[in-house]
Amino acid sequence: MVSPKGSAGSVIFFNSKVIHGSSINMSPFPLRLLIVTYNDVDNAPKRKKPRSEYIIRPVTPPLVVDDRPLVQEFT
Repeated sequence: MVSPKGSAGSVIFFNSKVIHGSSINMSPFPLRLLIVTYNDVDNAPKRKKPRSEYIIRPVTPPLVVDDRPLVQEFT
Protein backbone atom coordinates (compact mmCIF):
# COMPACT_ATOMS: atom_id res chain seq x y z
CA MET A 1 0.00 0.00 0.00
CA VAL A 2 1.30 3.45 -0.91
CA SER A 3 0.08 6.75 0.51
CA PRO A 4 1.36 9.47 -1.83
CA LYS A 5 1.74 12.93 -0.35
CA GLY A 6 2.52 16.25 -2.01
CA SER A 7 2.55 19.95 -1.47
CA ALA A 8 -0.30 22.22 -2.56
CA GLY A 9 -0.84 21.97 -6.31
CA SER A 10 0.63 18.47 -6.58
CA VAL A 11 -0.79 16.07 -9.16
CA ILE A 12 -0.91 12.28 -9.09
CA PHE A 13 -1.35 10.24 -12.28
CA PHE A 14 -2.30 6.58 -12.13
CA ASN A 15 -4.14 3.98 -14.16
CA SER A 16 -7.89 4.06 -13.49
CA LYS A 17 -7.80 0.28 -12.98
CA VAL A 18 -5.72 0.73 -9.81
CA ILE A 19 -7.81 0.24 -6.68
CA HIS A 20 -7.78 3.56 -4.90
CA GLY A 21 -9.56 5.51 -2.24
CA SER A 22 -9.09 8.21 0.31
CA SER A 23 -10.33 9.13 3.74
CA ILE A 24 -12.14 12.35 4.55
CA ASN A 25 -10.35 15.65 4.03
CA MET A 26 -9.11 16.61 7.50
CA SER A 27 -7.59 19.94 6.43
CA PRO A 28 -9.46 23.25 6.66
CA PHE A 29 -9.00 23.68 2.89
CA PRO A 30 -11.23 22.33 0.11
CA LEU A 31 -10.00 19.31 -1.84
CA ARG A 32 -10.66 19.32 -5.57
CA LEU A 33 -10.66 16.21 -7.69
CA LEU A 34 -10.63 15.82 -11.46
CA ILE A 35 -10.94 12.39 -13.04
CA VAL A 36 -10.20 12.24 -16.77
CA THR A 37 -10.66 9.01 -18.69
CA TYR A 38 -9.75 8.50 -22.34
CA ASN A 39 -11.31 5.79 -24.49
CA ASP A 40 -10.41 4.77 -28.00
CA VAL A 41 -12.77 6.55 -30.43
CA ASP A 42 -14.12 3.12 -31.41
CA ASN A 43 -15.01 2.49 -27.77
CA ALA A 44 -17.24 5.50 -27.11
CA PRO A 45 -19.58 5.08 -24.11
CA LYS A 46 -23.12 4.20 -25.14
CA ARG A 47 -26.09 5.20 -23.02
CA LYS A 48 -29.83 5.04 -23.60
CA LYS A 49 -30.35 8.38 -21.87
CA PRO A 50 -28.01 11.24 -22.95
CA ARG A 51 -25.84 12.84 -20.29
CA SER A 52 -24.84 16.49 -19.93
CA GLU A 53 -21.93 17.53 -22.17
CA TYR A 54 -19.85 18.55 -19.13
CA ILE A 55 -19.97 14.90 -18.04
CA ILE A 56 -19.48 13.21 -21.40
CA ARG A 57 -18.88 14.80 -24.80
CA PRO A 58 -21.17 13.57 -27.59
CA VAL A 59 -18.39 14.02 -30.19
CA THR A 60 -15.25 11.98 -29.71
CA PRO A 61 -12.47 13.17 -32.03
CA PRO A 62 -9.17 11.30 -31.73
CA LEU A 63 -6.32 12.90 -29.79
CA VAL A 64 -3.56 14.51 -31.81
CA VAL A 65 0.12 14.23 -30.88
CA ASP A 66 1.61 17.62 -29.96
CA ASP A 67 5.42 17.61 -29.89
CA ARG A 68 5.75 21.07 -28.36
CA PRO A 69 7.52 21.20 -24.99
CA LEU A 70 5.27 21.33 -21.92
CA VAL A 71 7.28 24.16 -20.36
CA GLN A 72 8.10 27.31 -22.25
CA GLU A 73 11.73 28.27 -21.88
CA PHE A 74 12.50 31.96 -21.42
CA THR A 75 15.83 33.34 -22.56
